[in-house]
Amino acid sequence: MDLQLLLGCIGAGLWYWLITSDFAKVTIIMSDTYWMGLIIGTIYGQPAKGFMIAATIELAYMGVVSVGGTVPSDKRLAALIAIPVSLSTGVDLGAALAIAIPFGMLGSLIQNFGYVINSFSHEVMVKHVNEKKYNLLYLDAYGIPGLIKLPLAAIPVTAILYLALVGGNAQAVLAFIPDWLNHSLVLLGEVLPAVGIISCVRVIGGRKLLPWFIVGFFMCKILPGMSTLTFAIIAACVAVIVVMNMDDDAISRANAKKEE
Repeated sequence: MDLQLLLGCIGAGLWYWLITSDFAKVTIIMSDTYWMGLIIGTIYGQPAKGFMIAATIELAYMGVVSVGGTVPSDKRLAALIAIPVSLSTGVDLGAALAIAIPFGMLGSLIQNFGYVINSFSHEVMVKHVNEKKYNLLYLDAYGIPGLIKLPLAAIPVTAILYLALVGGNAQAVLAFIPDWLNHSLVLLGEVLPAVGIISCVRVIGGRKLLPWFIVGFFMCKILPGMSTLTFAIIAACVAVIVVMNMDDDAISRANAKKEE
């Protein structure tokens, strides 16, 4: 047994457990896929590629919105599994993203199952409120759900990563995949970021905002020498100018339409 590999997989499992719990604000930073790519990539000696894989995953999930507390797909688990597997096997970005998507769906199942189990702790909280034991509410809200999530989050991640990385199992599986299927996965991975961008455009707004998106897109293509940050600053200035020139009635109508 490779002890160093096992400890690394256990660390990834605990990482996923922490970012799916609400123990501290630091979990917000740790759950960012860019940080995952940078840290895991640094461990593998490939920080640039790790960051690029994380950015590709982020693009695919750009338009995914959690409504009502549901988790449609968990990009955090997708990144934690796909980044080390991709770095160890040396696959390109498209195949890395194709690897990530199924594990994002698995993360959704894990999170929603955890929500169902945590709902039973509600009775304990009601009991402590009726008994005026308010000092135990923090334990009820964070401690008990966190302990319940520990085996749900840490064990699957640790097992999947260890089985994939030990003995070159991931390389063996990829070698077993025929060329046509491997090429299909690469193409699928290259299309998914575009799907994420399209979903994001649909979330941004309707017909009135779509021309601004088209203008920004063609500006990026026509003026390739300008950086993304420069375009972002220009877009922010244009947005401020448009909002400042809107009258109060237009703002009220926009807010009313948004509420509908």
